[in-house]
Amino acid sequence: MVQVVMGFLDSTPDLETKLSVIETLRTVTEGKIFVEVERARVTRILSNIKKEQGDLKSATETLCELQVETFGSMERREKTEFILAQVALCIESEDWTQAGILSRKINTKYLARKPKKTEEQLEKEKQDREKKRAKGEDVPEPVEDDVTDLKLRFYEQQITLAKHDDKYLDACKHYRQVLDTEAVEEDPQKLHSVSPLDSLISIHMCSSGSGSPTHHLLCHPRSL
Repeated sequence: MVQVVMGFLDSTPDLETKLSVIETLRTVTEGKIFVEVERARVTRILSNIKKEQGDLKSATETLCELQVETFGSMERREKTEFILAQVALCIESEDWTQAGILSRKINTKYLARKPKKTEEQLEKEKQDREKKRAKGEDVPEPVEDDVTDLKLRFYEQQITLAKHDDKYLDACKHYRQVLDTEAVEEDPQKLHSVSPLDSLISIHMCSSGSGSPTHHLLCHPRSL
């Protein structure tokens, strides 16, 4: 029933009615695990409305009340998107501490670049699927989860946080993660982001001492 009502949100005659339906949905789904994803989605809609109305503080508080990292029924991608949205609002609100806390809830291993499979590996996996299907098993075709957009958004936020805290070495490392992205490597226009990386290295050299991290960065700027 909750899903059905959510489907009518875009058809409400006016904003007042839409807000009333949203609050009703949030009330009836509160504390109910089996509709936690629906509650999160409708809460995000409410947060977006508040932001559009210019109430950034309320929009941030509304979305950040969700602890989506504990939602077992939410897909990993959607969960990451929610946390990124929370961090974005905190940064916009200049709540740097909360932004840092929330960003640490994202598992960077999920965003890490996956090694390309060889033709032999792909062929073997295909044969394994065909064998299982021959036995009557229902084996779907594998769907690649491309998280490039999430990775770029995450590290853009991390760079902003690092620069705010004058942590230029951390900012350099985050830029390096951006560069170590297949989509960035293949797009010549995006390769211009090397320039900010070099600038940050220079700033870090001028603002830091002569410790091991600085020495390593000076000798191996691309090995971050």
